[in-house]
Amino acid sequence: MKNVSGNPLVNFSSARLALLAVVVLVPSAAEAANYLKADTTGLTATTDWTTGVVPTSTDVGEFDSTISSGNESALTLGASWSVGGLKFDNNLNGPVTVGATANKITLGASGIDMSAANQDVSLNNAILFNASQTLNVASGRTLTLYANNSGSSLTQGSGTTTTFSGADGNAVCAFTFADGSGGLLTAGANWKMTQGHLTTTSGRNFNANVEIDGGTFDVLSGASRLSMAKNNQTFTMTGGTLNTTGSFLMQAEH
Repeated sequence: MKNVSGNPLVNFSSARLALLAVVVLVPSAAEAANYLKADTTGLTATTDWTTGVVPTSTDVGEFDSTISSGNESALTLGASWSVGGLKFDNNLNGPVTVGATANKITLGASGIDMSAANQDVSLNNAILFNASQTLNVASGRTLTLYANNSGSSLTQGSGTTTTFSGADGNAVCAFTFADGSGGLLTAGANWKMTQGHLTTTSGRNFNANVEIDGGTFDVLSGASRLSMAKNNQTFTMTGGTLNTTGSFLMQAEH
């Protein structure tokens, strides 16, 4: 009787506890997380992140006071990188700049969060918006994407929507797209502006559906234009302000 009600029961209980431990621990290893940027100039090596883990396509790379002003102003993208999103905190030591390169950051659904940022951010590398997402910039801050370098590209996955949000439309906040060679290149995507201040310094090749519901949209160049693609793209404006400089032409590409 002791053998039946004693050790076998203890052994069973131990086995069950071990099984429960496995059930609890396995999912946690796969959870998405925020990873803090280390004090280096790289982005794609394990040493570039405080946890020793490079954020993946479901994670968020977060920038705070850990990285020095010198390193965050001279970031390099040594290889193409897929990350769920980028977050910039309110204690950055200086402006954040990624140098010009054809290596690509593929951004997922978490987008770019500068809603609390205390410094400007400039990403001069190639960028692919690979999921519907929001770019959120705080009042007084500027997010610059793809600034005048021929080796980069700014593209977006077909059927996705990028929403430009941020501070009040009358506040000084901006999303700046500068492309001296090819314009804004997207693929059957949707660009939507709800508030804030969106600026392009070339104003060409919007191969996407563009919707302005609020804020201010500046198209700036010597001969400003919005060139819609030949795939039945649309330009819709229900609110906000559209400003141009030089001559302005909205046309369909043939």
